[in-house]
Amino acid sequence: MAAVTSGIALVLSLVALTGVYAFDPRAFFFTMGLFVIGAAYYFGYSRQHLVAKSADEEFAMLAEAESDLAAA
Repeated sequence: MAAVTSGIALVLSLVALTGVYAFDPRAFFFTMGLFVIGAAYYFGYSRQHLVAKSADEEFAMLAEAESDLAAA
């Protein structure tokens, strides 16, 4: 389901970006530059530091954090 939502968001953002280009090409290139910077940051750093990949991993991390707080 997340892939479908991400795909819809990508299509909508490309439609919006087309509107920006039609209004002001300079703003389009500025927006594309920001997108490239954000994508580089995500693929270079953030992707390896996401919280969890599944609900089970998230629950295990929360349980561990709660036990650490209880021990402190």
